[in-house]
Amino acid sequence: MPKPVTLYLHDTKDLRIAKNFIILSFLFAIVGVFVYSLPSVSLIASIVSLAIGTAGFYKISKLARSATLFRNFSFLLLSNLASGVILMLEIQDEIKIIFYFVLLVLNLYCAYKFFSELSVLSSDSFFINGFKIACCSLILLVVFASFLPSNQLIISIFIIGILIGFGCILGGFFRLKQITYFVLE
Repeated sequence: MPKPVTLYLHDTKDLRIAKNFIILSFLFAIVGVFVYSLPSVSLIASIVSLAIGTAGFYKISKLARSATLFRNFSFLLLSNLASGVILMLEIQDEIKIIFYFVLLVLNLYCAYKFFSELSVLSSDSFFINGFKIACCSLILLVVFASFLPSNQLIISIFIIGILIGFGCILGGFFRLKQITYFVLE
């Protein structure tokens, strides 16, 4: 019968390091977004964010003995990388849209699996709820922007919803106090 094992933040130095790495990676990603007018600084901030975030999620996955968490994080990164490569390719717009749609579905699926696993391990629903808020706002933004005339108020509301979702996810990392996993006796 599986026995639960709980690692508390105040007892585990590696968990504190992983949490700090992930929060730092979010901060570097925010810096990368805000300095987009300086491409070299934005690129460096994005690379640092990627490296620190990968190290943090690897540590959490290792501590929680959850290969699924890191696998979903890796697929999420690969999906984003593939989207960037497709953006740079000179292919027909119809084919590009099909590739983007497939990658968007893959990205949303991997993100859902990733945040649901993170919510289970941390016993905090902030992660999955933040993802759901951001995902619903993104889907509604795409639908309204595609079918309705441009209305800045509606678009702004959905962008605020996406930011609130990401804020919930970041808040989940600030609230992270423990990780619980199960081992066989």
